[in-house]
Amino acid sequence: MNREILFRGKKIDNGEWIEGSLITTKYNYYIVPIVDETIKALTYISVIPETVGQYVNHIDKQGNKVFENDTFIDQTITWSDETNGFYLKDKYGEEYHEKLEELHIREITGNIYDKN
Repeated sequence: MNREILFRGKKIDNGEWIEGSLITTKYNYYIVPIVDETIKALTYISVIPETVGQYVNHIDKQGNKVFENDTFIDQTITWSDETNGFYLKDKYGEEYHEKLEELHIREITGNIYDKN
């Protein structure tokens, strides 16, 4: 199985979402957009650290990539250090580790950072 490593974060300068590779320093987080396979020069874009989320290697029913902290009506994609994996968590704190395979039949309704 080939796993795509991809991150998303909101740009510091204008709040727009950007996807790409993640680079972190002691004080800053950057996303390097993936333009094509033949990268000639890297562009580092500063992002708000709290908004950075990883692609969970699933798509929703509309074909949208699902990232950490995306929401599905009453559940949010969350990372677990305990199980080293993503899971769905509802507003009551209930965890659903087995439901990720069903994301392709659901639709992203937003994320925890944007008002929807």
